[in-house]
Amino acid sequence: MTLDLRRLRTFVAVAEELGFARAGARLGLAQPAVSKQIKDLETIFGGRLIDRRPEGLRLTKAGELLLEEARKLINAASGAQDRVQRLARGTAGRLVIGYNETVSWNSVIPRAIRRFRQENLDVELTLLPMLSIDQLEALRDRQIDAGFMFWWGGELPDLSNQQVLSTTIQIAVPESSPWITRPPVRLAELAEEPFIFFPRRVAPAYHDAILARCSQAGFQPNVIQEVYNESAALSLVAVGMGITVIPETARHRCPATVRLIPVPGLDLTVTLNLVWRTESTGQPLLAKLLQVATQS
Repeated sequence: MTLDLRRLRTFVAVAEELGFARAGARLGLAQPAVSKQIKDLETIFGGRLIDRRPEGLRLTKAGELLLEEARKLINAASGAQDRVQRLARGTAGRLVIGYNETVSWNSVIPRAIRRFRQENLDVELTLLPMLSIDQLEALRDRQIDAGFMFWWGGELPDLSNQQVLSTTIQIAVPESSPWITRPPVRLAELAEEPFIFFPRRVAPAYHDAILARCSQAGFQPNVIQEVYNESAALSLVAVGMGITVIPETARHRCPATVRLIPVPGLDLTVTLNLVWRTESTGQPLLAKLLQVATQS
């Protein structure tokens, strides 16, 4: 015979009602069934839990202790059930999300995160700014659950993705640049400009696509400095060090002294995708995040 929550709930009802009939009515059980469960408990614990007296029922010392512990166990079981159910339904849990800073202002990411938090108050959400290439590694190392990253196509067998944003590429120039009043009409006009660029490892396909466009226009960019993120590139543009290429979505986070300008010939489209491990497809919290991201 084993101890179970059913018997403990019956014992708590008897202890609180101080009557087998009243406990049975409360639980929807016949009195003989209540009596048997109490006897089973006394067998399990090896002693009397309730004294039957002419004036009524009274808990023994062992019964008083069991009442205290039974309430704890029942509450703990109820809490565990509730937590597991909310996790299964996707109304509770924890998500760690990577994101590319370029689109962290006034774009799909803040809108999606804001809505997700409003609709899922019991979910612990952690956001980590990361380069797209670092997000891929973090996904495989299980450091993040999903990531908002720039995607240049190609299938990765262990990862799934969904496009949430598409943006064009423009050049960022300082406010003193003559290109602001007379935008270039050909990409080749930028051949003599000092470029702030990024190392190939940051985004190999993106890096190669830009160089290919420049090569088609008859030049290779005059790269005077490489930086690892858009914030650093924009800050160097702001102080007049040179120009850079950047997704149009960065417009909302540009310094006041930087302008973005479209350039014919730099006809590249970048997509921002939500990427996750394929094995996690269908998990409730990820499904909710994907839903709000595609609707934002």
